[in-house]
Amino acid sequence: MGLQARQDYKVINLWEVDVEIAFTESLAALLPLAPVMKGGKDETLLRRATVALEAEERFSDLQQLLGIFATFVFGVDLVERVMSLQAEALRASPWADVFKQEGEQKGEQKGKQKEALRMLNILLQGRFGDVSESVQAALHLLSTDKLEELAKLFLQSNSLDEFIAHIARVRDDN
Repeated sequence: MGLQARQDYKVINLWEVDVEIAFTESLAALLPLAPVMKGGKDETLLRRATVALEAEERFSDLQQLLGIFATFVFGVDLVERVMSLQAEALRASPWADVFKQEGEQKGEQKGKQKEALRMLNILLQGRFGDVSESVQAALHLLSTDKLEELAKLFLQSNSLDEFIAHIARVRDDN
């Protein structure tokens, strides 16, 4: 019979395709990909895509996909807030382990910072008495490494004013 089957295809790089094409009525299935398309790194476009998908009842699965792709461009917190998705919907994605690891790392870092702050406050209060809220606020802005560096400098400080000068120096060091 001499029949031949042939399939042609063209690779399309989404980051090179203008995001506005996804908002045409016949291409609503592209809306979940809007954040990774050219010009898609805009919170208002994420909101627009969310509203467009909410108008289509049959697109609930596409809303979840939009949430997943949006996390590549925006933070999970922003995506959850904009899309009113529960954390479980995003964490059910194939990237759930990545989200979990990021959260664990942030929690661990925050715990170390909190412990370093607590210890430094105990030392300061024991040696210099009550410390002003402005000094406390300055300490809260520092990373764990900088707080540990300050703890070493605390031992060299003869007065609270000298220690405060160390805070400014450590804060300004990169």
